[in-house]
Amino acid sequence: MKNVSELRKKLNKRSQIILKTDKEYEETRKQFAFYENSSVEADKNIAPLVIIIPFEESDVTQIIKFSIKNNYLLVVRSGGHQYSGLSSSSSSQTKTIQIDLKNFSYLKVEDDALKISEDTKTSSKQNYKVIMGASTRLNKLYQILHRYNLFVPAGICVDVGVGGHFQSSALGFLSKSFGLGIDFVTRIKIALPENGKIVDATPISHSDLFWAVLGGSPGSFGCVLEYEINAFNALKYEDVYAIRYTWTYSDETFREVMNNVLKVAKHKSYTDLDDPLVYLAITPDFQNPYLASNEGNPQVHFITAMMLWTGTETGSIYKNIPKKYLDEKQEEGLTFHDFYIKSFQNIHPRVEPDKFSSELEYKSNKDHTISYVMNVMTAPVATGNLKVYSDDIYRMLHLQKAVEDEEKRKSEALASECNIDIHTENARYSNIAKFTSEFNIDETFTEMCIERMNTMLENPHLWFTFQFNTFGGKLAANTGMNSFPLRNIKTGIDLWLSWRESLGEKIVNDAKKWIDKTDELLESEFGSKSVNLILATYGDLDINNPKVRKRYYPDDFLFNRLRQVKTKYDPHNLFKTKFSIPPFPLNEKEQTTFSTIPTDKNLDNIVGKLIENASLNPDKPYLTWIKN
Repeated sequence: MKNVSELRKKLNKRSQIILKTDKEYEETRKQFAFYENSSVEADKNIAPLVIIIPFEESDVTQIIKFSIKNNYLLVVRSGGHQYSGLSSSSSSQTKTIQIDLKNFSYLKVEDDALKISEDTKTSSKQNYKVIMGASTRLNKLYQILHRYNLFVPAGICVDVGVGGHFQSSALGFLSKSFGLGIDFVTRIKIALPENGKIVDATPISHSDLFWAVLGGSPGSFGCVLEYEINAFNALKYEDVYAIRYTWTYSDETFREVMNNVLKVAKHKSYTDLDDPLVYLAITPDFQNPYLASNEGNPQVHFITAMMLWTGTETGSIYKNIPKKYLDEKQEEGLTFHDFYIKSFQNIHPRVEPDKFSSELEYKSNKDHTISYVMNVMTAPVATGNLKVYSDDIYRMLHLQKAVEDEEKRKSEALASECNIDIHTENARYSNIAKFTSEFNIDETFTEMCIERMNTMLENPHLWFTFQFNTFGGKLAANTGMNSFPLRNIKTGIDLWLSWRESLGEKIVNDAKKWIDKTDELLESEFGSKSVNLILATYGDLDINNPKVRKRYYPDDFLFNRLRQVKTKYDPHNLFKTKFSIPPFPLNEKEQTTFSTIPTDKNLDNIVGKLIENASLNPDKPYLTWIKN
């Protein structure tokens, strides 16, 4: 890398510049997508020319200036969790610098939050300002917010960095009741391609940039350094109720659980109300994911169902279901609890509670607030490590010393979450995700899942993770708050297959055949009704291919607006990934202003400056558009 000594002189001494020839490079470049598919692909796809770890904000400015001067491209890594490695670059991109923001992990909670107690339940204050650095992990965010009885709606994978997560969506279990995490961001600190200038983008200042960063392709518009977000007072939500049950996998049990999930999720009260959320997962036995495989026996898998009731719209789960929601077989007087909870309680046999902490039930009180439920109920589902991880979450929530163990936990959580042992097993994964805009899942889908599961179990060296999510509610109601393109999704199916590459080419080929066939079946099942989210980018990522782009950005209008913002702030495409928003081509004589960019005549009437009312009107966290 030319002129590297010139850059070193301008950076803080505690910053790091790591070249491919340095011994630290191999370990530093590894991230989630490094374990996708094969070591050959990883070596090619996760291979930036140089990795720079800035120590402070001014270092980022200097990196951007250096890149402009020396004709380098930039990619940004906050947590490195992006499934397809969009926060890194391939060896074919010979002049790309990765900015690794690992030093930007911090949280600041406004002073008033220290005063939260049970007495504040009736107070008018619902939101509290939280500032979070871009590389802050979700486990740290949830852990610290819980101490203040605060929470934010976001994802559940504990090792995710907020930098990319809050650009893609911050979609999670609470999205149906509250909306996306990005809906509650009030300020973004970002280093721009314009000589590394650092600005605060808000609904009032740089409002077009604020709108685009929240929901557009992450890493497209600059280097996000920090967010300010409105966190919720957990003590104001007194009607939270949640269960989590786990069963050992069998075809019969899965059929019963899945059909019950579908019955619940298709009920009119579920689709019309924001309160209920149902989730289902199949996970391997992460306490020892290799034992069965080594002995040539099928891997043990578990089924986990979670039912969460937030009470945000209806209140207590013990209320009677209104008559307008009852079907012809349901009698008046049936409570939400009877319908949503008892149906899962009646499915037997469940895994022994003392073995896996598999039966959890929480009713909201001063100890079991929604922030507690979100920590304890969701993370074990995501990892599958039911008892060990539950115990770890408990320690994380209740012992101050847990903060000192964060790095160790982070590494262990990533290994579990990836379905791999990143230190010893040379394991790989491949994945498929389908999100549908219609709730068109039925018993045919259940039987397809069972067939795929049995086919996988025929090979003892493969193991499998399956997640089924439902959405709607506030996710759709908050449409327009930012550039997130897929507010109308109703369901999400997330499939992961893992194997050990070291077992030979036959295992690799078997895994590929299984993935290819599963993708083919899902395409035939959902076809044009399925879409892809930026948070789960699988398959072809050529954003210049209209067929591919339409799966992520079905609305040409919104996509062109994002291209306008990209052209305004990064006309020369300095920040470029495989799936970043492309700028419009500009002639030499054209200026980078909206007046020179093709647009629909009604655009400014639809997408204008945004006032995010969550901070102004806590009871109605929606937006008001005003003309550009």
